Amino acid sequence: DQKLEHLVPSDKGIMLYRRRLRRLCRDLEAGARPARIEDFWSNPVPTYGGDTVLAVAADPADDRRRLLEVGERVMQIQFDAERLAGDARDREVVESLRALEAEYAR
Repeated sequence: DQKLEHLVPSDKGIMLYRRRLRRLCRDLEAGARPARIEDFWSNPVPTYGGDTVLAVAADPADDRRRLLEVGERVMQIQFDAERLAGDARDREVVESLRALEAEYAR
């Protein structure tokens, strides 16, 4: 609960960051498109976040092997999509991940 915090002047960055996050959340709720790195830089260096969760059926014989295999395929999907940018890249990655998830759901 932030109301119980006692921020001091040196915490100004925290206050600015929280204000910015609240404004971004309100903008998203209002239907605004979030800013993308491509809006500011035409050739960004791709990064790969850990924000993907796939429903993958366990492999009773070797679940560790399956997790490694799926992880490698996820990274390959990301690498293969580097030729694209922006929304086209996002669509390609999402479609490929959905197909991968369907393949391993069995």
